[in-house]
Amino acid sequence: MKTSNLLILLFLFSLTSCNQWLDVRPEDQIGEKDLFSTGEGYRNALNGIYKSLSDYSLYGRQLSWGIPEAMAQTYNYSWGNSKVVDLKLASDYNWTQTQLEPLIDRSWSMAYTVVANCNNLIQNIRKADSELFYFKDPEKRVILGEALALRAYLQFDLLRLFAAAPITQSKKKYISYITTYPAYISPAKPVDECIDSIISDLTNARQLVWSFDSIRGNLTPKGWFEEKANGVERFASVRGYRLNYFAIQAVLARVLLYAGKSEDALAMASQLISYHQQVNAFGFADNASQGNLKMSDNVLFGLYAPKLPEWERLVNDFSNATSSVYPNTLLINKLQEIFAPDLVDEEDGYGNITTTSKDYRYANSVDDFEQQGRFYVLKKYREQTMNTPQAEVGNTLIPMIRMTEMYYIAAEVIAKKGSINSATDLLCAVKFGRGISDESTLTNLKININNDETKFMTELFRDARREFLAEGQMFYMYKRLNLPIPALKPIQPSEDLFVIPVPKSESIK
Repeated sequence: MKTSNLLILLFLFSLTSCNQWLDVRPEDQIGEKDLFSTGEGYRNALNGIYKSLSDYSLYGRQLSWGIPEAMAQTYNYSWGNSKVVDLKLASDYNWTQTQLEPLIDRSWSMAYTVVANCNNLIQNIRKADSELFYFKDPEKRVILGEALALRAYLQFDLLRLFAAAPITQSKKKYISYITTYPAYISPAKPVDECIDSIISDLTNARQLVWSFDSIRGNLTPKGWFEEKANGVERFASVRGYRLNYFAIQAVLARVLLYAGKSEDALAMASQLISYHQQVNAFGFADNASQGNLKMSDNVLFGLYAPKLPEWERLVNDFSNATSSVYPNTLLINKLQEIFAPDLVDEEDGYGNITTTSKDYRYANSVDDFEQQGRFYVLKKYREQTMNTPQAEVGNTLIPMIRMTEMYYIAAEVIAKKGSINSATDLLCAVKFGRGISDESTLTNLKININNDETKFMTELFRDARREFLAEGQMFYMYKRLNLPIPALKPIQPSEDLFVIPVPKSESIK
């Protein structure tokens, strides 16, 4: 993918003032008028929003493999350098520390700048003439639908970080849900009101995007993240980097489950699972040999971040490592616990022992640094140098939502309804797809679960920790269910720890 095709918005807003997200205006009013005078201008505006989302302060690092992973106690910082101080502080939930608080403020400010960009685009395109667009009304509808979905996606993650989970039944007002541009006064709302707005936006977006994806033949994903064309044709075809129809439905399932609307979440997830099984879309294939460590075939929506390898090297620096000096890198906590009981020690003819697993997420996500089962370093984001389309995609892809998550959602809801065996079958389908294909292992898993919901949920979480390693989703699973986070001493759920305080300068009552 060429960055020249992802033109940044001509109306990006200043981040210098702590309150500007409430009253943001285009710096160049004439430029904005010109931008929204052609279909190309609307496409560029939408592309600019996606580009902004992949920034370091948002999903390029902080909101994906950064802060949420630190909160989930994923990392060990024993070998870390100065670039991981913010993650260490987040793992201690030390929100007011001077080295962390400004970074959270920046992520907050940038997030609401992107929301403002979405709202400006939404308001303009609603009154635009369909004749401006190359694909006429379907293109107008898809741009509007994606903009609605983007403002919902981002504000949902802000809600998950800066507000209590619905399960706590808190009546406090934490953050706003911004739907207008400019937003001069946006009082905070209760969690359930924000979620209702998110669900409404996603529901409308799903309907709007359907017409474009179905007409364009995008309902059979192929080359989902590979560049096939330029200009308007590329805009229409490379749908993996966009909130496409499948992705919006998957995000809707995620939101519904978080809101406690489990039956609705099951319906959304089950439709996607059925489609996956019927046409083998978004499969579980392992093509790591081609440089794809992130298993992108399974990703419904991901962001393109060309600087991702550079950002990864900042925290995983092996340049000065020797046989006696450890690298400056993040270690992974409780790796053997996560992959138990699927780890096997293999000995070669020289007495060297290597730990392996049939689950290829083990080989793709981590390295056993000394081959002694002591120190595991993160591998999933490591740049691959082979010249293949898969490596090119994998090196710059930030996974945002996977088909696997739909299996987890359906399995959890079904299990809580009492159908443990059916839920276990869904979990086994994921494991089979990820390489654990021998019948005896899967049979033993079913025997060990033995129709017990608690044991099933333990195994579900174990598998999710493998799947979502360094993708920013595990903390939200613990928070959604108000469960302790595994650590040397388990982290008990509480608002002081699980809710990041809204930046003081931005707090509205």
